[in-house]
Amino acid sequence: MANYFGGGHAVCPYYKGEGQWYVLCESPARGASLSLQFPGKTAMVRHLSQICGSFYYKERCPMARENERKYQLDMRSLCMERIALARRSVNPINRRKTNEP
Repeated sequence: MANYFGGGHAVCPYYKGEGQWYVLCESPARGASLSLQFPGKTAMVRHLSQICGSFYYKERCPMARENERKYQLDMRSLCMERIALARRSVNPINRRKTNEP
């Protein structure tokens, strides 16, 4: 679901809100927010419409790219943990062979 901003919709999932001359976004740092300050309202509205309101936000915004990278690394770490756990549970050393009929 898109986030509403003054006169449009933010497609970027990292958009959190805005002030008079700034845009508030999720930061690549865990648990933090990032404020992008602009010299005026016109520059901010242009940024919102061309980047935050565009489906190309990942290509156009370095903060969105870093956030994407952060979540990809989180997902990769989670997958590696699950693979390691699965390998430990099926390790042949842990299985006992029995010659019972």
